[in-house]
Amino acid sequence: MYKRQVWRREFGLLGGLRRWLWFRLGQRFVHPAADALRVDGIAVAAAARGLGVGTQLMAALDTHARAQGLRAVELEVVDTNPDARRLYERLGFVVLKEQHYGRLTAAGGFTGATTMRKELVD
Repeated sequence: MYKRQVWRREFGLLGGLRRWLWFRLGQRFVHPAADALRVDGIAVAAAARGLGVGTQLMAALDTHARAQGLRAVELEVVDTNPDARRLYERLGFVVLKEQHYGRLTAAGGFTGATTMRKELVD
């Protein structure tokens, strides 16, 4: 669940509201594959970055997807988060498509996103 308070705490009152609204609007256009777990977003506190927390979160999502009988995990990563993209690539995610939105999403803090997928092997 995405609580507005978290977005406000991380980005300030107006920045958090703007990002939350863009996020919610964007969810109306997302259609994950039937065989995949769709990750809408994860976040790691700045102080915990580089400690393996993101890797552990993604491993838990892989485990959850397998338990649900799914074959893959899908996500999008915005162009302003290259560290996350490098993490996902290191974990075996491959690029499905890249989209550039320009000014349409600039108010949300990004101008493009990359859809990625990781096949889960038994």
